[in-house]
Amino acid sequence: MAMYKKRIKAPKQPSEPALVFIKNCSYEGAGAFETLCQNWKIPYWIVDLSLGDPLPQLNELRAVVILGGPASANDESPEILAQLDFIKELNANDLPILGICLGMQLLAKANGAKVQKHALREVGILAPDNRPYGVLPSSDASRDALFVGYDKVFAANRVGVNPYIPLFQLHGETILAHDTIQLLASGIFCTHQIIKTANRAWGIQGHVEIDADLLEALQKEDTFLGNLDRISLSRQFFAMKNEYLLAATMFFGNFLIAAGYTIV
Repeated sequence: MAMYKKRIKAPKQPSEPALVFIKNCSYEGAGAFETLCQNWKIPYWIVDLSLGDPLPQLNELRAVVILGGPASANDESPEILAQLDFIKELNANDLPILGICLGMQLLAKANGAKVQKHALREVGILAPDNRPYGVLPSSDASRDALFVGYDKVFAANRVGVNPYIPLFQLHGETILAHDTIQLLASGIFCTHQIIKTANRAWGIQGHVEIDADLLEALQKEDTFLGNLDRISLSRQFFAMKNEYLLAATMFFGNFLIAAGYTIV
């Protein structure tokens, strides 16, 4: 895969079906995913629901990434209710979906799972045991398209049979087990970290798209993240940034390949 490059201005809506990033709030963007799209020359456009943008039509879509935000999947706002219906349409038409944080919880709820407050609000880089937040893939992950190559990419992080994949966290809710949800990776403190709900529909609870710019934006806007020491968090991030980038490149690259794109 090509080298990571600095983000440039996002292109306007392509004239043919393309990848769409759906933002639930203006400051919570696609981070490393957007930069990787530009690097890999993947056409994309952005829908910002917080600015009143309408959800796209199915014929405009090749794949969808639903990003995070401070709302709850249990809210009854027009934006949340519309996304739940939208996800059901995407599933019915086998359109590839990747949900991040709130996006994952919306994906789960649209498929019948319950979303509720979690006993531990996971915030930032280090967990209560002072180790980086991360996930352990399940036995099913080795056969899943989203995890292709993970055992080699994160071989140095091996814990037992499977490698440990670090993920930045920022959430206070979680989903409950449901027969429509396949668990692909678990966390130590929050079980449902990476899920699959359909042939090409995945959710990731952690912010695998995190980069320095997104971290700065989240620090300014999110109360819980803003309460952490800024200098310490910055040091922790730069100690982890290479592993975070590996995770973003692997998961997002695999998602795009599953959606029919060629990554070079």
